[in-house]
Amino acid sequence: NVQRIMPDGSKRFLPGARIDGCMWRAGFAPGSKADIIAIGEGAATMAAVHLATGVAVVAAMTAGNLGAVAMAVAGFQPGARLILCADMDTGPAGNLGLRKADDAALAVGGLVSHPPRPPDWPESKGYDFADTWTSPGGGELIRRALGMTEHFSHDA
Repeated sequence: NVQRIMPDGSKRFLPGARIDGCMWRAGFAPGSKADIIAIGEGAATMAAVHLATGVAVVAAMTAGNLGAVAMAVAGFQPGARLILCADMDTGPAGNLGLRKADDAALAVGGLVSHPPRPPDWPESKGYDFADTWTSPGGGELIRRALGMTEHFSHDA
């Protein structure tokens, strides 16, 4: 499938194309093993987690796809510790990103990590690990959120 990001920031997949179980990954090749795999919604979110921590990452592309992707990853990476990286959403549906991450983690025996709110971020606006990455000290904030405190030299 292909996801288009429109000028207004909305995201659209190709009409009628498959979404369930589709994913983007970084930090490990097909057939290789990873000890820890972080799974979240968007490619930018998970790229931020990978840059901050060096762990293998997978993006499900939507909150609704987190469960299917977590199950698929658990199937082809048995024994890996799975960390679901929740988006902190706001709006009429409440915190959909956190709910879906919690559900996916429960289904695969994984953990859930919340991104730290970037400094001076409005209470009414949702955020994710990509937003944290671009804030001062973002790399360290992400490592702490995932329980990884080793220093990397390529922080934001």
